[in-house]
Amino acid sequence: MYKLIYITVLAICMTSSSVDAQLKQLNFIDYNPKWTHLAYDQTSFVPGVSNGYSHLFMHSCTPVVEGDYMYTLSVNGDDFFQGGFLEKISIKDGKLMWARYFDLRNSDRKEFPINLIIDENKNIRIFSYRQIENGPKYFWTKSNASTYIFNQDGNLLEHSYTENNDTTKFPIINHYFNFIPLYSYNKGNNIQYIDKTQSSGRTLSYTNYILSLEGQKMEANTISIPYKYYYRADYSMKLLDEDHFINLIYSADKSRFPDSIEVVMQLLDRKLNLLKSFDLFPIIGKAEMYGILDAHDDRILISSPKDFFTIGSGPRSPGTLIYSTLNSNGQLLEKVSFQTNKYSNSRCILLKNEKGCLLFVSEKTEDGINILSILKSDGKGTLILVKTLILENPNHFMEVQSIKQFDNSDILISTSIVDKDTSSIYANNNFMAHILFSAKDLALTVKNNDYSSKDKISISPNPATTSISIKSDDEFSNSVIEYISSEGHILYKDTKTIHIGQNQMDCAFLAPGVYHIRITNQVGKLIHQSNFVKI
Repeated sequence: MYKLIYITVLAICMTSSSVDAQLKQLNFIDYNPKWTHLAYDQTSFVPGVSNGYSHLFMHSCTPVVEGDYMYTLSVNGDDFFQGGFLEKISIKDGKLMWARYFDLRNSDRKEFPINLIIDENKNIRIFSYRQIENGPKYFWTKSNASTYIFNQDGNLLEHSYTENNDTTKFPIINHYFNFIPLYSYNKGNNIQYIDKTQSSGRTLSYTNYILSLEGQKMEANTISIPYKYYYRADYSMKLLDEDHFINLIYSADKSRFPDSIEVVMQLLDRKLNLLKSFDLFPIIGKAEMYGILDAHDDRILISSPKDFFTIGSGPRSPGTLIYSTLNSNGQLLEKVSFQTNKYSNSRCILLKNEKGCLLFVSEKTEDGINILSILKSDGKGTLILVKTLILENPNHFMEVQSIKQFDNSDILISTSIVDKDTSSIYANNNFMAHILFSAKDLALTVKNNDYSSKDKISISPNPATTSISIKSDDEFSNSVIEYISSEGHILYKDTKTIHIGQNQMDCAFLAPGVYHIRITNQVGKLIHQSNFVKI
């Protein structure tokens, strides 16, 4: 209970007694996680009005890790989407290093932060929607892109945003229901930005942009994808590996739970050329909606419903969660199901070092107890319960916003604690909690990623003329290879799979001199570094 007691004492010093009482309800059953961190914005603390927690109501993207620290981004929901709250947290102990916010409460514009990256200069870049036009409640019919750049010390270096007539920066974003763009990150120092908009009838248009980090448009192309039914259509896209996207099309006819539905999975290359298409309906069956939750190592995790969330003010019937894992050939690898209670919220990810998935289900029981169950699948369709958390306050509910698995297989969840006194998820009495679980305590497989360059990788010839050969005893997928000058400048950077045996790399473009080669694996751990001479 030590960590929980520490957090509660901190809350007494900084917040109102009501929030202190809420935190005391966060109890664990015979188990303490590695640490728990609560997001707190002291600039928002106004006695009797705001307590520094209440306006931080959701997590808008998965935390980003750089070295021993992670960066988390929460939405400032005071008066709905007024900006964001950025924190730098120590992975070792959950200690807050610094916190920054971009708060637009006194502005006529609102922003919704959607993406967070660390660029090659180690600066923190945040991409946001910036409101242009109001629409129905809680939505904007039009918005533009906004970018914030912070350095590692939390100093704001730049804030830029587009206007309607600005075509040199990021493309204009349509923010209305499902018309939300997807960001993914290209090789080198570019951004791949995919804007998806429903064009007309039964056609979807994707515009694919390649942009510099400064927002300059370098390439663009548009594709159109037909779908079968008009009543309801939804789309879900994820990056499968460095060269491919997985896209899911769902369309329905006549009713909310229709007799006629279409579920198609597509394999696309990075330019959005269609490579394969599969009809998934015979494989995963009928449901209201589908969505891709996770994808890597040629495994695609599909949920039904797309985002299972039935919390509300009135009574709800129990539901069944269904998660299906397929490969890029459309073959079913695993299918798991879980029956829920009265109110439910769930999140699921694929495990890195084993074939199964990890599922977090938050449920509200009839007697007002909020139970968060952690379940693990065995890769063959069987779920086992590994841990349980409980939130006893009947007026609050845990919503797991994101799950992240670290290199050592530890699991971080980012969850909002929502006020159930109102019937809205946008209530003004919510707060964010980040909880780190030990891989050992969750019975997860831990793979040793500490590779010795002497044993695993070697570079030859040295000196080199036009190319070098990377000889490896293991395969390292999605590795980052860098050539660095003697002055410390990165002259070349690429992401590729290092295969067992010889891997040829061009170095003819380098001027004669001494260079450093650095190779990191797909989670950023150093696997080789050495010097070579170019003659």
